[in-house]
Amino acid sequence: MRATTNKARSEINAAIMKTWLDTKAKSFLLTEECPQCSLPELNTYKISDTLYLCECQACSIHGRGETHAMALKNTFDVVGDNIGLER
Repeated sequence: MRATTNKARSEINAAIMKTWLDTKAKSFLLTEECPQCSLPELNTYKISDTLYLCECQACSIHGRGETHAMALKNTFDVVGDNIGLER
């Protein structure tokens, strides 16, 4: 019984992750220079009219907000907080 439950949970989690990744791929807006690692790897996604996500593909720093400017500000605000530096 437990194995069946765990398998079902894994399948649900995989479906949720696939949906999220598909949503991000369709929501790509632009790429900018990352404020933490300085590489041109900071992707911005417009997930919805009120949710923007900035996420560096190199160092994993990230931020979100209701506008692109807010998501970018929230990303800049965590520079130096060791987000993404554990790689």
